[in-house]
Amino acid sequence: MGYFLALLLLGAGVLGHAYLRHFTPAKSGAGQPAFHAVAYTLDLLLPVANLKQRDAFIPHGYAFWWVLGLTLTGWLLAIVVLAGLGGVFKRD
Repeated sequence: MGYFLALLLLGAGVLGHAYLRHFTPAKSGAGQPAFHAVAYTLDLLLPVANLKQRDAFIPHGYAFWWVLGLTLTGWLLAIVVLAGLGGVFKRD
């Protein structure tokens, strides 16, 4: 849980800082939601949740690499949690 919270805070800080120059809205007009750095980071870290932030903004530059890294990390954390729940990791 500590790793997840640290990733959430770090990702929200970096992506919030990168928002104005390194994100392009996917569409214009009334259908475009507002950018929320914490919700965007949660959308990346939780692979099965869809908070509609990931689809609404296109990252560029260094933000693209952070988005890719947070997405892969989210999948890795999900696999570890599922493996733990499934009893793959056992202490003898």
